[in-house]
Amino acid sequence: MNKVGFLENYPVTVAPLGDGTYLLIDGNHRYESACALELASVPCLVKHGLPEDEMYRLAIQSNNASVTSVPMTMVAYAEFIWARLEEKTEDDKKRYTQGDAANMLGWSKDSVQDYASLRKIDSQAWGIVTANFENGADGEENGVATSKTATAVFSENLLRSILSLTTEQQLELVKERANDPKTFTPGKFKSRAQAYNTRNQMKAYALPILGELGEPYTTKLTDEIYSGAYDNDWFEKDKDGNLKVKETHPKLDGLIQSIRDEWEKKNSTRLIHGDFYEEVLKIGDGSIDLIVTDPPYNVASDREFTGISAHAGIQQARAPISRQQAAADAGLKATTASKIVKKELAEEKQRAELEASTAITEPPTEPEPEIVQPPAIEPKVEPEPPRLAIEPLDDAPIAEEPEPISEPVAPIVEPEVVSAVL
Repeated sequence: MNKVGFLENYPVTVAPLGDGTYLLIDGNHRYESACALELASVPCLVKHGLPEDEMYRLAIQSNNASVTSVPMTMVAYAEFIWARLEEKTEDDKKRYTQGDAANMLGWSKDSVQDYASLRKIDSQAWGIVTANFENGADGEENGVATSKTATAVFSENLLRSILSLTTEQQLELVKERANDPKTFTPGKFKSRAQAYNTRNQMKAYALPILGELGEPYTTKLTDEIYSGAYDNDWFEKDKDGNLKVKETHPKLDGLIQSIRDEWEKKNSTRLIHGDFYEEVLKIGDGSIDLIVTDPPYNVASDREFTGISAHAGIQQARAPISRQQAAADAGLKATTASKIVKKELAEEKQRAELEASTAITEPPTEPEPEIVQPPAIEPKVEPEPPRLAIEPLDDAPIAEEPEPISEPVAPIVEPEVVSAVL
C-alpha cells in the first residue's frame, strides 16, 4: 500500500449509522494500514439499510472469503456467539437470541446452541483450547496466510463431551489432549470423559446414603468409586445397545454399607448439636433404626409448630414417602410422624364436624316425657286420748260428770303434690 497506494478494486465495506458515522464491515486490516500511512481517504463500498444481523453475516462471509486472512476457527465462532448472546440493551435486556445469532452466521439454531454450550467449559481449560488454535497459524507463504485448522486438536463435538465434568476433570483432559494429541486420541478423550461422567453420577448417588461420617470415610468411598471397579454396576445396555442406568446397584450398595459398618464399630454413640433442619440432611438415607422423641406441646397445631414449609429440602424429600416407608427414611421420621399426627387429627375433626352437621339437619325423634304422679300421702291423724270413766261408790253422792279434758290436736297439713318428669 505504501508503494502503489490503496487499490480501488479492494474497497472497504461500511454501513452508515444514524449519527453520521460508519460501521466498518469488511477491510479492517486495510483500514488499519491506511491509518498507519496517514492516508486522508480510502475507497469505500457503502451498504445502506442493512439490519444488524445482516451486517454481522456479511462481515463473517467477507473474512472467510478473503485469501489474505485466516478463516474463523471453532474458538472464534464460539466466542462470537457468546458475545452476541451476552449483549444487553439500554434497559438491560438481551439484545440477541440464539435465533438472531443463527441468522448472522447462516447456521441452524441447533448449531448455535451447541457452540453456546461450550461456555460451560472452565476458563483455564478454554485458554488451552484457544492457544492451540492460535498456534495453528504458521504465518504466511507467498504472501498468503496459512492455517493448521484442518488438523485441529479440538473440535466443538469433542469438547461437548466434557461439559458435565468437574473443573479439574475438564482441565486434565484438555491438557493431555493438547500435550500429546497423537497418543491421547479423540476416542480415548471421549472414553475417559464418559468414565468420569459415570463415576460422578455414582458419587452423587452414594454420598447422601453414606451421610457425613467424616472426611476419612468420604474419601474412601470416593477413591473406591473413581477406581473404576464399580462402573459395570451402574450402567447396562438396553435392547438397542444403548447404555442406561441400572435400577439397582448391589455392588455399590455393598461398598456403602461396609464403610458405614466400619464407622459404627468406632463410633457407637454420636451427639449432634445444631439446627435440626440442617443436620438431618447430613444423615445417611436408611441409616436409622429407631427414633425416640419428645415433641413439643400442641405439635399438631399450625400456630405452635410452624416453619416446616420454609425448609424446601426436607419437604421435597418427604413428599413421596408413605407411612410404611417413613420408618426407613433418614432423619425425616420426626417431621413425618408429626405430619401424620396432624393429618389424623384433622381427619378426626372433619368427621366430628360432619357428624354434628348431620345431627342438626336430621334431628332424632325423642319420645314424649311421661308425667308420673307420686302416690297420695294419707294425712296422719293423732288418736283421741282415752276418756276417764268414774264409777260412783255406794252411799256416796253422785257427782256430776266432769267435762272431758280435750288434748290439743296437731293441725293437718295437706301434702304438696310434686310432678316428676322421667
